[in-house]
Amino acid sequence: MTTSFPGQSDNYSVSNQENLMDTMSSVSDTFTLMFGGIASISLLVGGIGIMNIMLFSVSERTKEIGIRKAIQIENPFFFSF
Repeated sequence: MTTSFPGQSDNYSVSNQENLMDTMSSVSDTFTLMFGGIASISLLVGGIGIMNIMLFSVSERTKEIGIRKAIQIENPFFFSF
């Protein structure tokens, strides 16, 4: 090790379990925040997609109901496709 760090007398470090636990706790908190952010963005995008599908379905159904009322069809069998 002396060749790796020339001119330095102490080429070692001492760590205990408390330092390791503090580091792991910090890493765990960081990952929790990161994954929470990713999950919330995913839910937002999914919600917008479902909202658009429902809006499209309602707009298509509105046209169908308008046609049914215009020609006064009582039997809904013809429009159940």
